[in-house]
Amino acid sequence: MQNTIVHNEGAASLEVAGTKVKLSRSIIKIGLDVHARIFVAVAQYDHLLPKSARRLAPSQFVPWVEQLLAAGHAVHVVYEACGFGFGLFRQLQAAGARCYVIAPRKLDEQYTRVKTDPRDATTLCQRLSRYLMGTPGELAVIRVPSEAEEQARHVSRQREQLVQLRQKLEAQGRSLLVNHGLPSPAHWWKNQTWSRLSKLLPGWMVIRLESAPAGIVDAPGADRRIELAAGSGCSS
Repeated sequence: MQNTIVHNEGAASLEVAGTKVKLSRSIIKIGLDVHARIFVAVAQYDHLLPKSARRLAPSQFVPWVEQLLAAGHAVHVVYEACGFGFGLFRQLQAAGARCYVIAPRKLDEQYTRVKTDPRDATTLCQRLSRYLMGTPGELAVIRVPSEAEEQARHVSRQREQLVQLRQKLEAQGRSLLVNHGLPSPAHWWKNQTWSRLSKLLPGWMVIRLESAPAGIVDAPGADRRIELAAGSGCSS
């Protein structure tokens, strides 16, 4: 009987202790490893050891942070800059969390040559903790552009990609012409040059060269097509 009573008292004590932990307000530091389909998060409450990694769908992460904020915790999140834009940063800031986007860097501090998402998230969490304790060299925080600046970057980068595509297709077209002992003018795809060149080519080559959208950058209305292509991408 005594054992039963002691056991119940112990259970009650643990329940009370657990309630106190839940009600206490903490500074929560979250290291986040971001991927297209999954986020891996490691959280550290105050100066306790980091918790085990959590795997969340991208759509689940911000609501989880909002729950922590609603409970009265102060939340700090760090993740590496990647190809997904800065939408996550803006969502976290709007929710009331502090977010730090850092330049990508080698996260294998022990040089184990073993890379796992939980390990990377843990390293980010630990570095964030040291950063908040007054060691600025732990994180290379980058400046997050405004939405207007980010959209302008998309247009510029999309145009650069299209120019590179045109140059590649130009080289392929010239290589095809040279291989068959035919004239290979530098701007073979432009209207004036093509009207003369196409009369010298066999039918199959005309079809093949015309199928290459090499003139997309130089053609009339190209800037508008580039703008639309850039605007169709996701900025988050």
